[in-house]
Amino acid sequence: ETTTVGELMKASVVNGSGLTNVLLNGDDTQYLLVGTVLYVAVGVNPGDNVITLVSGESKVDYTIKVVASGMVETILYNTPIELAGWSANYELNVDFSGAPADATVRIRYTKTKDAPQFKAFNGHWELQYDGSEDGYAADVAAADYIDLPLSMFPYSDWGYSIILQGDGMIVSSISWVKDYSAPVAIWEGSFNNAGWAGNQALAYGAFDWSSVKAGQTLYFTFTVNEGKDWACISLRHGEGWGNLPTPETAQFDFGPGDITLQYTLNQADIDDLIANNGLVVTGDNLTLTKIALK
Repeated sequence: ETTTVGELMKASVVNGSGLTNVLLNGDDTQYLLVGTVLYVAVGVNPGDNVITLVSGESKVDYTIKVVASGMVETILYNTPIELAGWSANYELNVDFSGAPADATVRIRYTKTKDAPQFKAFNGHWELQYDGSEDGYAADVAAADYIDLPLSMFPYSDWGYSIILQGDGMIVSSISWVKDYSAPVAIWEGSFNNAGWAGNQALAYGAFDWSSVKAGQTLYFTFTVNEGKDWACISLRHGEGWGNLPTPETAQFDFGPGDITLQYTLNQADIDDLIANNGLVVTGDNLTLTKIALK
């Protein structure tokens, strides 16, 4: 059985009156029995999922394949607010509690000036995004929305979760966004990084890093080389193989059986890759087979 993220699985059942619960991967999930037809909420995780039908002490498992559905956007706040002359601080109690942990916060706006600017703070008045002339004003002017990691806004105990101030724009909505589509391969092959060899397939103009946005994730697939109990990946820029601005990218350590790495790019990483000849993937003791982006 195959269904899609966000949809209901539909199945015919026999003796449905004896059904007492439905589990998804071992946890309770929402379901509705209409006559002999069972509708089950399949959650948001693509891939093989296990549906368990419970009747008293009896349980029967069924494996279903949940396929990605692309971008999902859920509007949380849609009262227009005008940011003009840096004259007001909008302390907004936007409820992010229902958003997936890896979702993105999308701030949509309409420009009232050619050079709009804004700053976003979390609920404890800590600056999270500087879209002023001292920061990323050019990015704000070039777009109609800005995406920020949900992790930037963890607080609501002061009565608000996000604070906006700025000039030259009207904020139309704040939403959470998640892309349920599969990552897109940007390199595939076989590259042994033993001895700190560097995969340069995404460096020196071979890939357009200006097309990447903050919050997108790189997915690395690899195998630890036979007989090795330690391996690592180090993400560098092409210019002199220097480190990226984010310290954690200098070295990711792995052991036997590890096969994947995910890293979410921030704006500083992307700016660095654009300015310094792209991405070199180096390290030791593993064979890289795929790099994907979402």
